[in-house]
Amino acid sequence: MWVWDGTLVHYLRRYHVALPEEFLAHMAANAWTVPPMSDDDMDELCRLRFPFWDGGVAAPVVEA
Repeated sequence: MWVWDGTLVHYLRRYHVALPEEFLAHMAANAWTVPPMSDDDMDELCRLRFPFWDGGVAAPVVEA
């Protein structure tokens, strides 16, 4: 799983950062589309991005 924030585009454009060949091959094999994520993959992503993530479900947002 590859994860990065929105600043990647800046670094690609400004500093010509190279993406890993493994990533490029993976994306090419998937016709340059992002594959759907399973619930387990989403939980892993949340744990990586938010170390305090406990796997719970967020409360719905109530509009005032």
